[in-house]
Amino acid sequence: EAIESFKACVEFDPTFSDGWFQLAGIYSKTDNFEAEAAALAAGLYHNPDSPGLHLANGARLKRMGDYQAAIREVERAIELRPEEATPYTELASLYIIESDYTKGIELLKKTLSIESLHPLALSTLTVFHISEGSEEEARENIARVMLQPRISREDREDLVAKFRQKFGSNP
Repeated sequence: EAIESFKACVEFDPTFSDGWFQLAGIYSKTDNFEAEAAALAAGLYHNPDSPGLHLANGARLKRMGDYQAAIREVERAIELRPEEATPYTELASLYIIESDYTKGIELLKKTLSIESLHPLALSTLTVFHISEGSEEEARENIARVMLQPRISREDREDLVAKFRQKFGSNP
């Protein structure tokens, strides 16, 4: 039913980028990846400057293992909306997958400069600092993690446990 509703929306107005985004998301959640790709391609055809569609297509390409194409799509999303934090985190994950840790960490820090308590960037950077033995940075990040309600209690406790295990003290 939702699929038909969003199809009707984008048929009525092909420039309705949110309709294409929602349609692709439904296809993805129902494991209809071919239809997801088609919806994103059509959406981008009609809305080439939609950062959300470029980001969604980047996530799709990442799932497919086409990391270089995903990087290009996410970079385009950033170019179109540089003030949004989430694309930087997505791009960071792609660079980390590609083993460019320096670039990945730089992008996580950029995310936090835009949204200081971004949960994924904050958690990932904290784990990185713990694993690298950067006690002071890890301690500072854990203090920020404790302020972030979007990070679950279990995940916060896990980060504290990792800190204790690595450094032998409480953060």
